[in-house]
Amino acid sequence: MHQVFAGVFSFIAIVIISGTIVMFQAKGIEKSNVIFIPVLFVILLVLAIYVLTIPEALEGLGTVLMPTQRTLSSFGNL
Repeated sequence: MHQVFAGVFSFIAIVIISGTIVMFQAKGIEKSNVIFIPVLFVILLVLAIYVLTIPEALEGLGTVLMPTQRTLSSFGNL
C-alpha cells in the first residue's frame, strides 16, 4: 500500500510542478531546464549522502570498486 501512495505523491508533485511552469509562462523546455537540472544534481547529492550513511554501505562500495579475480571469474568468459 505504501508504494501506491508513493506513486500518487509523485504524480501530484509532477502535476503541481508542471502547472507552476505553465502558470508562470515558461516558454519552452530550455527555461524549465534552468531550474530542473540544478534540482536534479541536488537530489543526486542528497541521495549519495543518504546511501553512504546506511550501515555497511562502505563495505559494499569497496566490493564494487575493488573486484577480485574470484568475483570477475564468476561472470564466465566475457
